[in-house]
Order: sequence, then structure tokens, then C-alpha cells
Amino acid sequence: MHLKYEFSWYFIGRVLSYISPLLLIPILTHNLSTEDYGIVGTYTSLYQGLNIFINMSVAGAIVRAYMDKDIKEFNFSSYLFNGFFVNVLLFFLTLIPLFILVKLNLIDLPLIVLILIPFIIIFATFKSYKHKLWNIQKEALKYNAFEIVFGFCLLIMTAAFVYSLFPDWRGRIYAITLTELCFCITSLFFLFKEESVVFKFNKKYFIDIIKYGIPLLPHALGLLLIVSADKLLINKIYGLSNVGIYSVAIGLSSLLSIFTIPFEQALTPYIYENLKNRTIIGNVKYVVSFYIYILLCFITSLLLYFLLPIIIPFFIGEAFFPAIEFLSILLIGQIFHALYRYVIKPIFYSKKTYLVAICTLASGLIGIVFQIFLVKYFGMLGIAIGTTLAHFFSFIFAFYHSNRLYSMPWKIHLEHMKYIRLAFIKT
Repeated sequence: MHLKYEFSWYFIGRVLSYISPLLLIPILTHNLSTEDYGIVGTYTSLYQGLNIFINMSVAGAIVRAYMDKDIKEFNFSSYLFNGFFVNVLLFFLTLIPLFILVKLNLIDLPLIVLILIPFIIIFATFKSYKHKLWNIQKEALKYNAFEIVFGFCLLIMTAAFVYSLFPDWRGRIYAITLTELCFCITSLFFLFKEESVVFKFNKKYFIDIIKYGIPLLPHALGLLLIVSADKLLINKIYGLSNVGIYSVAIGLSSLLSIFTIPFEQALTPYIYENLKNRTIIGNVKYVVSFYIYILLCFITSLLLYFLLPIIIPFFIGEAFFPAIEFLSILLIGQIFHALYRYVIKPIFYSKKTYLVAICTLASGLIGIVFQIFLVKYFGMLGIAIGTTLAHFFSFIFAFYHSNRLYSMPWKIHLEHMKYIRLAFIKT
């Protein structure tokens, strides 16, 4: 499929899939109290934490293994089964620390939420196998159709629960659980149908998946610090109600991803192909696409900065209006996160995932130090600034290691112009 058509599919898919969480904001903010919304926000943070150990980037290992599927000695269908085996094993191992959290009453969440989280994670993990494979297989239509339908089903399920049986945090959590289960089953159906999974344990594949994922545990921990430490810190200092307000601000700032993620997803298969073949045209295309990406991020964030404060009062409940205060600084953080997602791909391709761990863990620790320091002077806004600085450092570290592994022609000279022209004519 032509790259510009793939981008169109991803853009349409991203817009449509984002409509559902966007529509959820007025539904939740008008029907849930700030404390209920705080429970949902805290659930998200704990989900991201436990997801580190259950998911362990097995789906990422599978996507990378797909690039080697034509190697004669390699059996991709068997590799898939070993991915399942790793995730199920980690699922049971993760129940131990969760039991400790419940027993010691260390997390301020209802018991049923703590019980459901590991099941939601394993459903989402299995669901992602085929979904991510469609991306690398250049099946943009299937990839986006699945994501769009999932988003709208989650919207309908949440609205049905909130307006009828569970007009509080339960409406959101129960809807997530049931929707993830249904789409996990659907995704597995297509995975077994299209990839012919072979039920055979292979020690070599098992070790390869573990070797790919274990270095990413510190990465996931760093990512958790970046995206969750702020909400946990606000919960500790300011309470659940303020977590709810801050979570709305994060949701609004993430609107930037409607425009950036389609660009990234459309380019991912081509970035991997270039890293595999290493051509001058491919290298120049990678650099030029990155510069276009920066411009897209900057223009889109400016539009959101000026438009959202006008739209917000008509869109969210009055109790959540203070979210506007954090919007500008969180948008800057979203820009750096988008750039990070672009430059980190060469590191994942190289399988030197310990470098990813260094980037994100170091950034997460730096971010939380800034959050603790700045909250004394700027309150919750200081926490938001710390989060943005964490995203900034994660991009800088990732850019350095990525370029060290695969040097790119970042300074475009006149002799590169013919390659730029050829690169974009061919796509």
C-alpha cells in the first residue's frame, strides 16, 4: 500500500478511535465525582505499574521476530506460542506482589479494582499480539478498523453502565474489563487463523523473548515514573479529587497524539525495513520524516493550546475547569514524548533494549526528583513541569543512543537533495 494512503488510514483511524475517549470525558466528568474520577486515575497508574511485569514487551518481541520469519531455521508460529507461555507465567507471578499490596492496604482502591487489574492486563496483552502484527504487516485497514471498533464499544459499554447500573467509578472499570475480554477473544481468533500458532514449547524462543523483555523492565519502570508518579504524588499530597482534575488535563493534552501517532504508525514498517537494508535513500527519508514530524507536533500543539481553553467550558463538568491550568506545560511534554517514540525505534530494532531501559529509567528518576522539588514552589503545576522535563530527557537520551547505533545524516546537504526527491517520489 502507498505510504500516503497508509498515513490516511492511520490518521482517520486515530481520529475516529480518539472520538470515543473524547466523548467519554463529558460523560464521566458530568456523572462521576472528582473522587470517582480519582479512583479511575489511580487505577490507570496501578495498571501501568503491574503491566510492566505481565506484559514485559512480549508483543514487541513478537513484532521484531516477524522480521525474521523468512529465515529457514526460524518458526514464527511456534514463537507465538512461547510468547503466550511467558505472559501467562508472568501473570501468575504478578499475583504475589498484588496480594501483598491488598494485605498491607498500601493502595487506596476498592478491592474489586485490585482483583480485576491483572485480568484486564492479560486480556489487553493477548489482544495486542495480532493488532501490532497488522501494523508491521502493513495491514493499515485491519489495524485501524480493530482499534476504532474497540474504542466505540468501550464508549458504548461505559455509557450504558454509567447511565444505568453503575453511575460511579464501577461503570468505567467494569466496561474496560468486559470490552478487553471480548476483543481479546476476537484478536486471538484472527491470530490463530492468520498465523497458525503452533503449540510447542521452545527453550530457545522462550529465552529470546525473556532476553528481549527483561532489559525493558527498568524501561517500563522509568515509563511508569514518567506517566504515573505525578498522579500518585498528587494523590498523596492533594487527594483523589485533584488526581481526577489532573487526569482530565492529561487526557486533553494527549489530543496531540491524534495527529502524531498516525504519522509514526504509518512509518514504522518502513523504518524497520530501512534499518534492515540500510540505504542512503532510506536514511535520508528517516531524517526528513523526523523534521516533518517536529513541525507537525509544533503546529498541532499550538492549535490545541489556543482552542482547548475555549472549548473546555462547554465540554467538561465545572468541577474539572482547573484542568486548564496544566494544559500548556503538559502539551510541551506530549511533544517530547512524541519525538521520543520516533527516535526510540532503531534501538528496539537493534534488540539492545537495555539502552531503552537506560533512557526511560534515568528520565523517570530525573522527573520525579523535579516533581518533588518543584511542588514546594509551584504546587501541582510544579508536578506537571517535572513530568514534562522527564519527557524531554527521555527524548534526548533516546536520540543519543539511537544515533550511536544507526548514524543518520541529520545535516541535510545539497548532495542529499536528489535522495530526498527520490525517497518521497517512491512513497
